[in-house]
Amino acid sequence: MSPLAPPSNAVVTLVGADVFIRAEALPTVPAQVGPLTLHWIGNRGTKIWPGEPPDILLVDLFRCRYLVEEGSHCTSADVRELLAQIEHPAQHWVHVEKLILIDGVAAFSAT
Repeated sequence: MSPLAPPSNAVVTLVGADVFIRAEALPTVPAQVGPLTLHWIGNRGTKIWPGEPPDILLVDLFRCRYLVEEGSHCTSADVRELLAQIEHPAQHWVHVEKLILIDGVAAFSAT
């Protein structure tokens, strides 16, 4: 077993997804899909939405963080539905990372 793998008796809970989108400008994404709500959009490690985007050089890869309400969870089917609703001709998702809790502790970065 990998030293990074959770123990076999750990409780693993899916609580969201980071969806990476290739787009020429701030992507058009839904605010909510099922239990998943858009919390922020980042570019090159900097939060650019919500709020006034900082004056930085943006690249064509954006990270959109979707989370469920605290104490709730989602399913892989919810994440697949999110990806289906994000995809359109002017932008497409290129990578997704599921966000999980292991025994109630976030196994993903806050930013």
